[in-house]
Amino acid sequence: MEIRIIAKSYNILNDEEILIKDGKGYLFENKLSYLEDEGTRNEVSFNENEILIERVGNSIISLKLNEYSTSKVTTVYGELILDTYLIDFNQDDDIWFVEYKLFLESDLIGHFKVIWEIEGLI
Repeated sequence: MEIRIIAKSYNILNDEEILIKDGKGYLFENKLSYLEDEGTRNEVSFNENEILIERVGNSIISLKLNEYSTSKVTTVYGELILDTYLIDFNQDDDIWFVEYKLFLESDLIGHFKVIWEIEGLI
């Protein structure tokens, strides 16, 4: 189903907010799909035991509540394998969000909250 989506990322460590998407997206049961402005496809899946955030061709972030998971992120320095820790999440009809931390060799390198507002059919 075609929807309007507003996706924002909050970098809690740096107190920064980034607008990821404001426009058309697609909702298929527990999966959101949309293109960033530069064309990178994002897919967000809320599954029974895991939340996956994928920037196709760039990164796959795997999140499990109260558990450490392993994720793969491609950066300008190459591919990094990071530990992730899901702090909180929610999946309602109109708002999905995740809050998680990223670790590199046990050092905290990121703390993010991503919110997807789903505004209905376009």
